[in-house]
Amino acid sequence: RVAPERPRAGRWVEGSRAPQPRPARSLRVAQEGSQMATADDGWNEEELSRMTIRGRGCLPEADGRSFMALLDICHFLVDQITQAHNFSDVDEASNLRATDTQKCMLLSAQMWTYWYSAPAGPGVYEMLLDWTSHQQRGGRARSSVLAQRELGNAKCRDMQGVALQALVVNECAQWPRRRKTGAFYFAGEDASGAALLADAEAVETLYRVVGLSTSLGDVLRANDRSGSGDVVGSALLLTLLPFMDVIVYDGTLRGAPPNRDPSLVAQLKALVAASAAEGGGSIVVRLPTVPDAPLIGQRVLIEGLQAKPELNGRHGVASSFDGSSGRYCVSLEDGGSFKLKPANLSKAAAPPARASSSTAEPAAALTLTATEKALQERLRGLRTVEDFWVFRRMGYTEAENPSHMGMIMSGNSGMVVAPFQSKQLAPTAAEYLTALEAALFGGRAQGVKPSSLAVDEKGAVARLKLVLGPVGIQAGYYPPPTEEELSAMGVPP
Repeated sequence: RVAPERPRAGRWVEGSRAPQPRPARSLRVAQEGSQMATADDGWNEEELSRMTIRGRGCLPEADGRSFMALLDICHFLVDQITQAHNFSDVDEASNLRATDTQKCMLLSAQMWTYWYSAPAGPGVYEMLLDWTSHQQRGGRARSSVLAQRELGNAKCRDMQGVALQALVVNECAQWPRRRKTGAFYFAGEDASGAALLADAEAVETLYRVVGLSTSLGDVLRANDRSGSGDVVGSALLLTLLPFMDVIVYDGTLRGAPPNRDPSLVAQLKALVAASAAEGGGSIVVRLPTVPDAPLIGQRVLIEGLQAKPELNGRHGVASSFDGSSGRYCVSLEDGGSFKLKPANLSKAAAPPARASSSTAEPAAALTLTATEKALQERLRGLRTVEDFWVFRRMGYTEAENPSHMGMIMSGNSGMVVAPFQSKQLAPTAAEYLTALEAALFGGRAQGVKPSSLAVDEKGAVARLKLVLGPVGIQAGYYPPPTEEELSAMGVPP
């Protein structure tokens, strides 16, 4: 999970066809008001001849343009975090979608990793919301990234006419918690041409999925080299999203080995036939809603606990929300994590970076220990180099990482600086500091310290900032990779 394999082949991105790059598709309007695939869209004549429902089974043109523009903007924002492509505007992100399947696929996956937060600034959604709100008022975004870069190109100006801000608030905000990522079998199509996909883990469940500019069935048929035209049983790895009251996907179709087992193909066709006889009542046409969880990613204060009163008054970060139990998973700033009810949490202000000589004595929780003060003195004697160290665990469950191991990696060289180990699955700030000291004074650092570092346990960040900020090391949060990002990098599940 730390050193990924090379990405697998056999994946498609809406707007490109593996393996050859092609120009971005222009969207044509059919009589029904949806999009018609033509040779001008980038499909060749052979591929077009395999399509059977052209112009149906996909979003109307305006909705399709809106969705793809939102994805392109999100890809642009991801790149501002990773600096992998150094896009100057959204057009460059859009062009990548049309020319490089693998890189676009990774951007889509990283969008979920950085949705709520990033190592050295706001996450994708906060930047997206910031930019669109200021566009509506004719001002400039608060984010320094967006204030310095020209995001508002022709694509974005066109989007203002369809209320981009409203789409971000009403559609994008729910994507991370309502998305469904997994393997699906293509089972068939309904009367409108929308694809019916069977969940590989529960084949009896069919999802009605609308294409973006071309129906999923026609995308599969166009890429089918067998010439049979029957693509039932084709396997796809994809992420389903809600959009404009239907189910779409996140722009990336990742092919998996098809399952041509006759019994499965027969079962899939029978499910489609039965659903048609029932009027489609058994088909999932909308992704389930989830409880609102406004505290995700926020620093919180614990209060009112009866069973664990020792936690009251302590701070942490609400890293996720378990809809089945109705509880937040809270990572404490001084170590440990607990699932707590919303009633026992309140949003808390960020801790002060460091105490000023003109202010009162800081709270005990923000007072440096003798060990931390000693480390500060040692760090002051080191020369600073422009490097970004990432502390990343080898896994995020006991099954994946029973030894609680992790690695420190250099952003400059991409090499492992040193391994580290924690007592519990979630390292504490003290354990990160111990690992840092060992790497700097007993490893390969050779008398220098990095200018910044990031860890993948959010509850430890505030303490690290308090200790390391005064000695010239900027500390931040590096979100653990989502399953989509691991899959995009070729890491086996």
